[in-house]
Amino acid sequence: MGIVTRAGAVLLPACVIGLWVFWDALAPKAAMLAGLPLDPASIGVGARLAGAAVMLLGALLQSYGLWCLSKTFDEAAQQRALSDAAIAGFQRFSWIVLAMVPIGVLIRAGVIAIVSAADSMPGGFLPLTFGTAEVQGAFIGLLLVFVARVFRQGQAAEIENQAFL
Repeated sequence: MGIVTRAGAVLLPACVIGLWVFWDALAPKAAMLAGLPLDPASIGVGARLAGAAVMLLGALLQSYGLWCLSKTFDEAAQQRALSDAAIAGFQRFSWIVLAMVPIGVLIRAGVIAIVSAADSMPGGFLPLTFGTAEVQGAFIGLLLVFVARVFRQGQAAEIENQAFL
């Protein structure tokens, strides 16, 4: 799993870059799925770079979280599931998952604002939405933060047990 999460950490920003490099081919499909009226050919290089930069910030933060999680898996594979490194990696990952809920809302709004302002279709817009997906993401993030605390308590119990032996 450590290898898979490190691969994900590398692939996530690469996919974001690929989206904007191959914008003309990928944007029409994404716009159709999102229900946005969009003329992809009208989005210039500046808007593409701005959109890529905004999305890349979130992707890099998520990649860091995945990289931290890979350390947790690596430690567990070495029979050190409750080591400081394993727990710290999982804690960082869990906080990043939780932080990505509001950050994701802002990134989505920023990208749509950039694209709609640069699009040749009339009228730009700035959608700030917080719906079911964000509530689910917040719940999962809070659950992971809780699990990280349980791991920390498990570590304390293990240290206490070792002291008795």
